[in-house]
Amino acid sequence: MSPPVEMMNKISSIEGYDGCDPELVMQKRLLRSDLDPDQNRLLIPWRRYDNLNFLTHDELRRMEKFRESHYKDPEDDLRVLLVEPCFEETELSLRKWCSFVMEVPPLQSTLLCTGYC
Repeated sequence: MSPPVEMMNKISSIEGYDGCDPELVMQKRLLRSDLDPDQNRLLIPWRRYDNLNFLTHDELRRMEKFRESHYKDPEDDLRVLLVEPCFEETELSLRKWCSFVMEVPPLQSTLLCTGYC
């Protein structure tokens, strides 16, 4: 899916991102939990992006290390820039999350979040 021209123009105008291509463009139906302020996160549909091939090996390693530290080591927090459809820019944390429900193997998800989630 190609982003609209207006979105690409916005991305190219962001200081420090000259010449960068967006790594992930997605459209999703928001879930109730995505809108819940207590959840503090936006779930990236795992089945659609399960290989996370838009991330480098180092970024994947950092995500895993940050998860293993229970999200306490800020040096491994993978910060990303989100450009919303209204063109508002927000810096978020891209995180891997594993469900601790009685799933074998554990259900894994990728999240965009702020602060603790």
